[in-house]
Order: sequence, then structure tokens, then C-alpha cells
Amino acid sequence: MIFLKVLRDFLLEDTTLAEKLGNRIYPTFLYNVKEPIFPCLNFSFGGGIPEFIPDWVRLLRLDFWVWSQKSYSEASSIYNRLRFVLSSKNFNDTSFSVVLSELVFPSSLFEPESRLYFLRGIFGLKGRMEENSL
Repeated sequence: MIFLKVLRDFLLEDTTLAEKLGNRIYPTFLYNVKEPIFPCLNFSFGGGIPEFIPDWVRLLRLDFWVWSQKSYSEASSIYNRLRFVLSSKNFNDTSFSVVLSELVFPSSLFEPESRLYFLRGIFGLKGRMEENSL
């Protein structure tokens, strides 16, 4: 999980995201976070690549969720900043050298039971990554 830690640290360095989220950026699924505070952002490696992505573009998938108890507008504002910060950013370390790019426009939903608004975006991770760096 070296890469997920590097990615989290990178996102925490962005002053605009830090203003909106503080340190509430979780490199895991939200159900693994004990008592999350909103708004927040979480991310994790996704299942497969959507079927409509051609074979020659296949890469690792990274899913991002932005959560808000306030509004879609708040979640969307955070997601747009996330997209800007990650856009064509190269991540380099001894065990990986990758770039992230948005694969699918984010879907937005409202979860009525918990009264949460969220956006989910899917990014592709392309480049060199050793197995132990995931």
C-alpha cells in the first residue's frame, strides 16, 4: 500500500483540498473508517476496468468517492478540485512511476438512509508499478 500512502500525502499537501477536508482523506473504503466526519474523500483500488474501455488502454483502476452531508454542490466542488490536482500528475518512487487520468465522468447519488450526497469517479493508473508497491 505504498502508493496509496504517497497519494494520500500528496492530496493532503494541496491547500484547497486541505481547507475543504482537513485530514479527512481515507485510502480505504468508507465502511473501514470508524466514525467518519463529513465532508470527506476516500479512495481504493477498484474491481475491473469498465467493459467499454478498449483492451489497449487497460490499466489499474482507482475509485474515488467524495461525501457530503450538506449538498451535491459541496461534494462537486471537492471532486472538481481533486480532478484538477490529479490531472496528468506523475507519481514517482523507486517502486513505481505512474500517471492518473479520469476514465469516467463521476456519478452522483444521494443515500437517503444516511442522508449523504456523494460523487464517485473512476481514474486509471498507468505506468510501471512493482507488485509490492500496491
